[in-house]
Amino acid sequence: MEGFTEHFSTWTGRAWVTIEGPGWRVPIGEGYGAVRANLRHWFPDRPYRSEWADGRFPPGRYGLPSDLVLVLTGALVLGLSMGLSAGVAPMAGVGFMVASVWPMARLRDAVTVQEQGISVGPSWARRIPWHEVVSITHLEGGFGARVWVDTERGVGIAALPRVLLPAFRARILRLGGVELRDDLDAVSLRYATWQAPAAAAPWGVLLGTVVCAGLADRPWPILTAGLLVMAALAMLSAAIEARSTGWGAGGVFWFTGVYAVVLVSLVVGGLL
Repeated sequence: MEGFTEHFSTWTGRAWVTIEGPGWRVPIGEGYGAVRANLRHWFPDRPYRSEWADGRFPPGRYGLPSDLVLVLTGALVLGLSMGLSAGVAPMAGVGFMVASVWPMARLRDAVTVQEQGISVGPSWARRIPWHEVVSITHLEGGFGARVWVDTERGVGIAALPRVLLPAFRARILRLGGVELRDDLDAVSLRYATWQAPAAAAPWGVLLGTVVCAGLADRPWPILTAGLLVMAALAMLSAAIEARSTGWGAGGVFWFTGVYAVVLVSLVVGGLL
């Protein structure tokens, strides 16, 4: 026996430990902590490795495997784009595909725990030093586990597979001295619950606007009205995003995008 390696499949959402040498697999689930402790006690000279040893924990959107969610979403976006290109106009399909890049990128939001600090959200989210972390809270429900990292600069939110919560709990305690809590306040929970629907609403309005404009004899008034409605919903979404995750994970992007949409709408409206 050469050692132990912990694995997690982003396609199946399952975790297991492989006993190197014989190649045996032991599922990681409830009660695995005691099994792991016994293995480390019985074989102290054998190395114990983990795929998340670098501190990056894969996302677990909606309680489903992250790669599966990304592929299904990509297939849906591609199908809708092809349908718009064929039924409305080629530019409508291209526009919808371009508009879908940002939501699809946010499906890869994850949490990274390292000695220097913790980062939560998209891959470009800044790393927060441990001395700026106020608390870390988790909530388990029908859609997997979600983690809230409350810092002096805002709140970061990421989805985690339930099976990796014990490893996450142990790592933040070891590197940052922070305990994982489960007492999220009601206000933060309410904002976090509305975060995803509020972010999706502007994109739905954009899709409806493009379709209606493509079918109308005079598309520009419809585009102007639709863009203004989208801007109003985007402002609401930006406020919820900023309250939920702080300014480091999308708030500035949203407000900049809304400003651009308002300017375009006013210019288009002035040309009519």
